[in-house]
Amino acid sequence: MDYSEDVIKNFFQGFSSRELELFYKENRIHLKKYAMGSIIHFPEEECLQVELILEGKVVIERYDFEGRNLRVAQLNKGSIIGGNLLFSRNPRYMLQVLALTETRLLVLTKENLLNLISKKMEFLQRYLEFMSDNAFLLGNKLNNFAKKTIRESLMIYLLDEKRKQQSNNIILPNSKKDIATFIGVQRTSVSRELAKMRNEGLIDYSGNEFKIYF
Repeated sequence: MDYSEDVIKNFFQGFSSRELELFYKENRIHLKKYAMGSIIHFPEEECLQVELILEGKVVIERYDFEGRNLRVAQLNKGSIIGGNLLFSRNPRYMLQVLALTETRLLVLTKENLLNLISKKMEFLQRYLEFMSDNAFLLGNKLNNFAKKTIRESLMIYLLDEKRKQQSNNIILPNSKKDIATFIGVQRTSVSRELAKMRNEGLIDYSGNEFKIYF
C-alpha cells in the first residue's frame, strides 16, 4: 500500500507513513477489492467497520415497491462508508451499497478505529470532520431529490455539474440511464424532459456535451 497517497494522508492525519505501515502489518487496517457491480453491503446488514474509498465509485441505492431503482447517492475516492452507522445503537445499513466501478477500500474495524482515535487527537478531529461532511452531502442529496419534479431534479443536477466544472459548457460524467436511476425515473422520461428543456431554450446538447442557459 502506498501510504503517501493523498487520500490516505488526508484521512489519517497525525500518523506517519511508518506508523501506518506498522498498523497494516499488525492487521489493524486492511484492504478489500470489489469488482464492478458487486454488492458491498446489503440492506439490514450490520455495520461492523468503516471503509475509506481509495479507488473507484460506490453508489447507495434502494428499490421502491414497484421495483424501481433509486440511486440515493454516489460516493467517490476519499469518501467514507459506514462512518455514520458504526457508533449507532442500531448499526444496520438501510440501503444497498454497490460498487459502480472496480473499487478498492481501506477497512478499519470499530475496535481498531477506537484504538487509533485514542492515540491521536488530530485523527479524532479529522474523522469527525469526515463524518460531518459526509452527513451534510448525503442529507443535501436526499433533500434535493425529495418530492421534486423531473425537471427540477435535472436542473439541480445540471447546476451542480456547472458549479463543479465552473463553466456553462459541461460534459456529463453520467449516462442518461444513470441520471434516471439517480432521480428514480425511467430513462425515456429523462430524454423527453431534456428535449423539452432544449426546445424552451434552457439548454442545448449533443451527446454528453451540454450548454446551460439558466
